[in-house]
Amino acid sequence: MTGHLRIGYKNTLDYIAALKLSGIGDLFGIYHSTTSVNIVEFKKRLSININLQNLVKEFKKKIENRRPNHNKEAYMRKLFFIVLTAFLLCTGCTKRIKIQDMDKFTVMKDGKSIKYQKFIKELSHYDVVFIGEKHDDSIAHYVEIRLTMDLYKTNGSNLTIAMEMFERDVQKILDDYLKKRIDETKFLSNSRPWNNYKTDYRAIVEFAKEKSLDVIAANVPRRIANTVAMRGIGSIDSLRKNNNFVAERIDTLQPEYHNKFVSTMKMIGKMGKMKAMNVNNFFYAQCIKDNTMAESIYNYRKNHKQSLVLMMNGNFHSDFGLGIPYRLKILDNNVDIAIVHVMAKGEEIEKGQCDYLIIRNE
Repeated sequence: MTGHLRIGYKNTLDYIAALKLSGIGDLFGIYHSTTSVNIVEFKKRLSININLQNLVKEFKKKIENRRPNHNKEAYMRKLFFIVLTAFLLCTGCTKRIKIQDMDKFTVMKDGKSIKYQKFIKELSHYDVVFIGEKHDDSIAHYVEIRLTMDLYKTNGSNLTIAMEMFERDVQKILDDYLKKRIDETKFLSNSRPWNNYKTDYRAIVEFAKEKSLDVIAANVPRRIANTVAMRGIGSIDSLRKNNNFVAERIDTLQPEYHNKFVSTMKMIGKMGKMKAMNVNNFFYAQCIKDNTMAESIYNYRKNHKQSLVLMMNGNFHSDFGLGIPYRLKILDNNVDIAIVHVMAKGEEIEKGQCDYLIIRNE
């Protein structure tokens, strides 16, 4: 998920949009079918010059005026959804661009460009490849489907897809669809697909279905991450009872990752004081997602050592080898990992952020 970059966006609105689209906004459910915000209605009501402070004040007044038996915590969370959504509508999210071939891109490694064929050949020898994306970036999604198709050419049935976009508790539904036991309507109605599934991820799942490839529903269920974000790490034991939806080990002791996350959240905090929201709780929720996704990959690889796992996630989850890769290395220090980052427009890349950088040629 992203925000820890020193990104070169011209204003805070662009920063927040980039932050959400690469992943941290996932903690708040903004991009997904569980979100209660009516996007169409917001488009009608909000202008480019929206005054966010006034919006926050207006909702805070409503909160204070609500009867005591109303859940103010939930209301503050909904407010946060609305505020970030307002930002996104004002920034103009990535336009969908039709791209014909990978000759439209440059692949960088160690500061030098390499040929795409060499890039694919090198990736094919790793155990796990992470692709960091911004979630509404059509360029990144094109790259993801191309890498899936081209790595299938080199690795065949030993290619496995892992996705942040599906959660552990829908693995059986996903498996049933891939094995053609259920139709797409039933699959979509029971798997909680993200709102951009049909435009951005469906092609990957359909390719996996056609080629009989496994797809790992890697993420922790959103309801669990959301509860931890609001109530703290102490709530995790009750949430994991009688299920295997959360990683056994939860590691929150990664200072560099914590610092990047906190600095990102402080940027959000400047937009309006969210007193009901504890930054450390959100970090714990982030770590639970990372640990669970790492464990999902680790558990799969126990019985599939020959497989190359291609993991698709918001780039904050994998940049700099933090997040998921760090946790995966704790579980299996011998796993060979590559980190791929698809560069967004206006983004500045730091040294050590990824092993391979994909840039769209202007």
